[in-house]
Amino acid sequence: MKAKTKKNIRHLPILHTVGSSGVLRRLFLYLVLLICVVLTGTFGYMILESASFISALYMTIITLSTVGFAEVVILHTASRILTIIIIISGLTIGTITMGTITTYLVSGEISERMRGKRMKDRLMKVRDHIIVAGYGKLGREIARELILRKHAFCVIEQNPDHVKQAVEKGILVLQGDASDDEILLEAGVEHAHSLIAALTGESGNVMVTIAARTLNPDIIIVARGVEESSEAKLTRAGANRIELPFRMGAKRMTTQALNPSLIEFFDLFMGRLGYNYQMREFILEPDCALVGKSIIEANIRRVTDGALIMAIKRADGDVLMHPEATSVFRAEDRLLILGDVNNMIAFEELIQDEQS
Repeated sequence: MKAKTKKNIRHLPILHTVGSSGVLRRLFLYLVLLICVVLTGTFGYMILESASFISALYMTIITLSTVGFAEVVILHTASRILTIIIIISGLTIGTITMGTITTYLVSGEISERMRGKRMKDRLMKVRDHIIVAGYGKLGREIARELILRKHAFCVIEQNPDHVKQAVEKGILVLQGDASDDEILLEAGVEHAHSLIAALTGESGNVMVTIAARTLNPDIIIVARGVEESSEAKLTRAGANRIELPFRMGAKRMTTQALNPSLIEFFDLFMGRLGYNYQMREFILEPDCALVGKSIIEANIRRVTDGALIMAIKRADGDVLMHPEATSVFRAEDRLLILGDVNNMIAFEELIQDEQS
């Protein structure tokens, strides 16, 4: 059993569900029109020239196909006018049909659907990714942060315009209702690390939280609240953390006014200023080989070429800030690690190697 870590994977390629129902409907319409032309021509020749059904059908088909075989029915003036109508109708329908098919192929819908299927298959193999429900103002900022931290994630968005924006950014996006079980399963909710409910409406976030919690009882859910009363509702729905954007904004703005250097220092470690440093959380499972070892015994800084353990949060809630070298790792410890991207990769590999 592996430690619960946030996989250091770059955000995945685009997955945009493209519907071809419009094209199929048009093709079906053209087929119906073609059948109508064939029936009209067949019964027309039968009425005008007293031809048999087979002869009239044969005459209609060779007329539509313009193959130039010999006429099996002697045509009079009315029949010749019917033949002209059949030829023009057939050529028109055929041209429109070929144009539709060509547009469908050239526009890349088939290749995009195939690529979408490959991406869906790939998504099903990914573990510990983050699902972002909603790509509005808040969702876009969350996606930007996840890209900055090089963490695998996908977005679920219903608004076509927002979906297009996500696609243009190269983000893995599923178009649909984030509270729909099928969409959540397609997004890999059963093996996701966490879900962020960032929809605009409170009721939407409640529904997403309930659906995600039902499908994956262990997933970490961070939900956006609108009012202070949202916290109780979202907590009952199953959210682990509730964030109120106005409260978060107020705290940050106050800190910037009182301690601007503190915000700059924090942004430095969160990677927002272009530096390569970041802080990440790792949780040690009971079967992790680090459990029972001290920091000096694990020799993490040397093995990872620079990763620093900033804090250890015990399962009972105790927090060790700047833990001493003799501090021993315990099961379910939460480690706050500071380092660059390479340090994080090395620490993640260390944990995985320790368990293999």
